[in-house]
Amino acid sequence: MADPTGASIRIDDAALRRLLGGLAASAEDMTDLMVQLAGQMELDTQRRFEEQRGPDGNPWPPSLRALTQNGETLTDTARLRQSIGSRVTRNTAEVGTNVVYAAIHQFGGTVQMPERQQTLYWHHRGDTGSADWQSSRTFKDWKFSKRSRANYSEVHTVKAHSITMPARPFLGINEAGMAVLGEIARDWLAGAAGLGAAS
Repeated sequence: MADPTGASIRIDDAALRRLLGGLAASAEDMTDLMVQLAGQMELDTQRRFEEQRGPDGNPWPPSLRALTQNGETLTDTARLRQSIGSRVTRNTAEVGTNVVYAAIHQFGGTVQMPERQQTLYWHHRGDTGSADWQSSRTFKDWKFSKRSRANYSEVHTVKAHSITMPARPFLGINEAGMAVLGEIARDWLAGAAGLGAAS
């Protein structure tokens, strides 16, 4: 569900009137319509994660993790993707996420990282019983490891630095998306007026 600390997009009754070229809604309570519009916007948002591109059709700049691990950008743990939700009232439909880091991905920006201590973990593949095993740091003997599998660790100081992240917009409505929302709204209005689906 949308939250001010995350990011969201909203369709309200004023936007709907503009979408329909000034056509007035034929009912005071448009909750059913808003549920349909929110569902379509959620579907469009999920499709962007699959296609790895923004509402404007431009591909997202690939993340370093995606490049090195042959993975997908913005889909490491899938927490962001799975957090996409909607909120509707009788005249608004909103789709967004309450994940705090969503905004930096949506809009881009610079993150200031303070100095910190970080423990690095390694696993030594050779004989750890020898006296000099820790000094034999050849590539074939050592590899980075999860803490649970490590047999050696070191604490390092990571200096304060900044990270600039490009915008990778996953929320938004393009022209084609607005056309689909318009068709949904017209069909709903026609049904509300007892005319059947709009042609």
